[in-house]
Amino acid sequence: MTLSDEYYDYEMSIVQTDPETGKLSLSHITVDDPRLKKLQKLARSKRNKKPKNKELPKVVNITNRGKKFYDFEDVSWDVIRTNRTAKNLTQHEVATMAGLSKTVYQQYEIGRKRPTKKRILDICNVLDLRVKEHKGNTMRIGKKNCESIRSKRIAKGYNQKEFSKLVGIAQGSYCGFEKGNLVWNEKVLKKTCELLEIDYKDVTMNAR
Repeated sequence: MTLSDEYYDYEMSIVQTDPETGKLSLSHITVDDPRLKKLQKLARSKRNKKPKNKELPKVVNITNRGKKFYDFEDVSWDVIRTNRTAKNLTQHEVATMAGLSKTVYQQYEIGRKRPTKKRILDICNVLDLRVKEHKGNTMRIGKKNCESIRSKRIAKGYNQKEFSKLVGIAQGSYCGFEKGNLVWNEKVLKKTCELLEIDYKDVTMNAR
């Protein structure tokens, strides 16, 4: 099922070319703009269609680690994705109603781009989801320990892509942790140590 021709015609009438990327975008339109509200109204018949699964989770948990941008594993993207597909909405449609480009939304949903809290709220508003924020811990374990984790992973025969799936995070995020470019979050580090049979206390002994 797709949205009406009227929806797409109106969408094309209000988009503009982004001067930085050269791509069509709705970034010039604010959330309370009447034009966006009209676009949402045109999509409402599909958006309000009841999902087959009535037990879908309606709360998106986000973990705040004192940073402006949220890492992929700090947001319940599985809840967002499940509700989007249950409502029979494409990434393009959700992006449009949230005032984003399709490309940016896709990158959020697969973990290649880190959203701000405002972007998360915009997306959840489109899908009628609530956001619950938690305070999380970060662990700076130093380059030497990161290299030790990398060596252990290789010794056990995992490449980064395989191992990041086992940990449950995006490959790009895991790569950043392992290289020491990103500060580890506690949950990911514990899972990594468990899978690689590394003593968590030894790794975090001098963590800041």
